[in-house]
Amino acid sequence: MTKISFASELWGLQKGLRLAKHHDFDRVETETDSLAVVQALSKNAETTVEVDTLINDCKTLMHGFYAFEFKHIFREGNQCTDYFANMGQDSQWATNILRHPPEEIIQMLNRDANGIVVRRFY
Repeated sequence: MTKISFASELWGLQKGLRLAKHHDFDRVETETDSLAVVQALSKNAETTVEVDTLINDCKTLMHGFYAFEFKHIFREGNQCTDYFANMGQDSQWATNILRHPPEEIIQMLNRDANGIVVRRFY
């Protein structure tokens, strides 16, 4: 994982945690396909000075919830997240909050909700 994608994962997590706090969620489950991010936040892993503040901010936010679970999941295990990550790469730099899922991911939501994994082909 490059430094840029590692930092991007952390920025996304921080934004998501702040949104959850803003909406008064007290139980949060977070999944990421970045094992490096999980390790950096779960342990006192060695990181670079560029992301230390971001990691500490995420840790502080995580501890502010009544229940918080953070785990690694393969990209294939959460197609919706992968879809939105790819969608974000193709859009302007901004935060987009969607009130309803785009039509094209309804099937993905159903598969994710039922734990159905679809193999990716490259």
